[in-house]
Amino acid sequence: MDRVEDYADSVKSALSIDKRGCCLRLVEGDIDGIAELGAQISSLFKAISTKPSNVHLLVDFGQKVPQKATLPFLIDALPFISEWRTFTIACSSFPADMSDVKKNSIRELEREEWAAWLSLLSKSNVKRMPTYGDYGINHPILSDFNPFTMSMSVNIRYTDTLNYVLAKGQAQPRKKWADTPEKLKIRAQLAPGVQYPKLAVALKKHPAWKGKSFSWGDGFIDKCSHKECVGSATDWRAVGMNHHIVLVVQQIANLP
Repeated sequence: MDRVEDYADSVKSALSIDKRGCCLRLVEGDIDGIAELGAQISSLFKAISTKPSNVHLLVDFGQKVPQKATLPFLIDALPFISEWRTFTIACSSFPADMSDVKKNSIRELEREEWAAWLSLLSKSNVKRMPTYGDYGINHPILSDFNPFTMSMSVNIRYTDTLNYVLAKGQAQPRKKWADTPEKLKIRAQLAPGVQYPKLAVALKKHPAWKGKSFSWGDGFIDKCSHKECVGSATDWRAVGMNHHIVLVVQQIANLP
């Protein structure tokens, strides 16, 4: 809602050329002023020459999961609720970092966004049921991580039916820290190539484990547990995200 005028002009141009509609993303600040939202949206749509039936509405709560009790009323208060081309709600309870997870341990955290959506699904009087959306195994706000000055603990992020499962090792000390033979030995023992297979083995013993054939990500975890691959931090984010998408799609597909 707060894009500059030139941005709206670009959207209007794209709409006229592509004829595929557009997406309107509302954030928490927009919802706070919901009484004036209808007039604001109408003004915006007049400027870009479109209407709700051509627009995909995304209500993005980011890192704040709305309360189950108030979510149905919020949806019913949204303007043009029955007219949008599609309607999606997205949010995430995934932690900003792993600081609350003890090193060399596995912790479970509730998937609060999934629980909120399931609660909404059980309500028969909601004017329109939104499509489910989340941020996968990432926090909605990217952290300012500097690999030259900061160390990241080795971790595997895994999604279960109702929880996130966080398997955490510890950060490997930097090369300049290892200035004695004993420290060199400690650093070698904490190398990602040593820690990731151990975490993979521990995760496979956890009740959340879906089996190596569940997704490409699960297959990667299984191979790593046998020390057939290690992967970088980027690879492991892809592993966790792939597993998450497969699990969520299956969950939605198998709902009553």
